[in-house]
Amino acid sequence: MNTQMRALDDSDYNGVLIVKGIVSTGVNEGKYFTFLPWFRRQVKEILGFEPYPGTLNLLLKDSDYRRLTDLFNKSLGYRVFPEDGYFPGRLYKAIIMSSML
Repeated sequence: MNTQMRALDDSDYNGVLIVKGIVSTGVNEGKYFTFLPWFRRQVKEILGFEPYPGTLNLLLKDSDYRRLTDLFNKSLGYRVFPEDGYFPGRLYKAIIMSSML
């Protein structure tokens, strides 16, 4: 399945970044982190929904990967404050659209 992800962050970033990728399986560790109570609470407070226990993994073209990395390096997004023993992170709003070729 081909997927387009539009990274939106109306708190810090006025633009829209469109990347295309292919959905890929991961190592099944994302669900552990996305199920932590402090993470779930912050996602609910910041984005207004309960997060799915897992992650979406996309294989990106090099050019899309670089553009997305540039966005992440600007430290935009919503900060996630961890409990002791974990590292901070950021949340980004995204719209995910799929298309079949």
